[in-house]
Amino acid sequence: MDRVDRFGGCEGDDQSPLSEGERALMGAQGKVLMMLLTVLKGRNLVDAAEFARLLGIFSVVVAEDDKLQGDILAVWAGMMREIP
Repeated sequence: MDRVDRFGGCEGDDQSPLSEGERALMGAQGKVLMMLLTVLKGRNLVDAAEFARLLGIFSVVVAEDDKLQGDILAVWAGMMREIP
């Protein structure tokens, strides 16, 4: 099962362990991370691949205390790796 499907589910998916509000919050927070990365990258302050790599490492650290939070951060790190 794909991590995004497991945590974010699809619209109308009753199998997701997250409520509609929780999925919306997770999506909004991830979009803020993407916007931050876009601004930092646009000003040549950070490389997208490096930011994604660091977020991936951070997700492992966070998962030691809260597996779900760590998994969510890992999903966003993976998505950020796709930014050129």
